[in-house]
Amino acid sequence: MTALIVLGAGGTAGEVLDWLPALAAAGTAYECGKKNALIAGHRVLGPLGDAGRWPKARFVDALGGPGSYRRRAEIVGKTGVTDDRFETLVHPLASVSSRAMIGPGCVVYPFAYVAPGARLGRHVTVLSHASIHHETRVGDWSILASHVALAGDVTVGEQCYLGLGSRVIGGARVGDGAMVGMGSVVLRDVPAGAVVGGSPARSLEHGNP
Repeated sequence: MTALIVLGAGGTAGEVLDWLPALAAAGTAYECGKKNALIAGHRVLGPLGDAGRWPKARFVDALGGPGSYRRRAEIVGKTGVTDDRFETLVHPLASVSSRAMIGPGCVVYPFAYVAPGARLGRHVTVLSHASIHHETRVGDWSILASHVALAGDVTVGEQCYLGLGSRVIGGARVGDGAMVGMGSVVLRDVPAGAVVGGSPARSLEHGNP
């Protein structure tokens, strides 16, 4: 029996632990990786740095949020766990085309939609009811919150965070490390590292409206 260890102890970890049994064979163990806590009824194993203590385990990436999305690669890198040991989890109630490409370490929540020709990089998190349309590309380590909608041929860079209910028009590009605020409507390219919000989305940095 191979243990399946969830890296993380926040809300995403709790949600993933709640629906993992829908995917698992009987007898698989689910445990989290942060000290002195009980997450969704599952025993914790210790801090993230202890991941190396389980050389035969498989892992789930449930890390990252609005405050840490730009550091996801760094945080996971410190665990020493390589991509070949991460599960790619797609909930059975998600709709993922057989012609979509899903990278290692991705987590796709129930009721998400990934269209033909869409591509998700490594360790992408797609929350419930998000939709990713044809030929859209989402870069490594990015997070799409619930009800995000990406039209066709959108490019989302690496380590981005798209907030709850945000929308991106077809053909637009969201640069690496950018954040799109919840409910925003993106009608033009978003520069790398930018924080934008509103409808239409505008920069929220340096006092700009």
